[in-house]
Amino acid sequence: MARSEAVQEAYQRAIKRRTKKYGSPDEYIRQRVLHWPPMENVSSPSSPSTDSDDSSSSGSPPPSPTEPVDPLEFALKKNEFPYSVESGIEHWLIWSKNPLPDEDWIRRYLEERLPGREYLFFINPPELRSVPSIHHVQVFTKGYGEVLDEEDLEAKKDEDKASR
Repeated sequence: MARSEAVQEAYQRAIKRRTKKYGSPDEYIRQRVLHWPPMENVSSPSSPSTDSDDSSSSGSPPPSPTEPVDPLEFALKKNEFPYSVESGIEHWLIWSKNPLPDEDWIRRYLEERLPGREYLFFINPPELRSVPSIHHVQVFTKGYGEVLDEEDLEAKKDEDKASR
């Protein structure tokens, strides 16, 4: 999969700007998109483990994907520089501070947040990751259902409880 020429050019310009201001595109995403604190004492942007099967992470296991999760640990965000896909398909990303446990967890996470929408996801192999220091999953979705963020999901759960 690739970006269109115009999107790729915009992506390259953004990388240059963000590297100049933040030191790396990864750090820009960490601070501005995900609102995570800056990484400290990291010699290069790719020094954290980027293997999605890494179980040596110091983070705690993810909570149930069907409950609201801490937006400072996980985030579902629309891709600013999406791959070229056919009309009607949207490119999103799940960002995570720690490796996600398995495909089943990802599926349940997406089913809660993309009700009524079809989706497909994958994790790029390490050598193809343009943001190597942050765990992320490529998500492609289509349909007319809403996309729920953590605040929406929490409100929906509260409404469901109140209606019982």
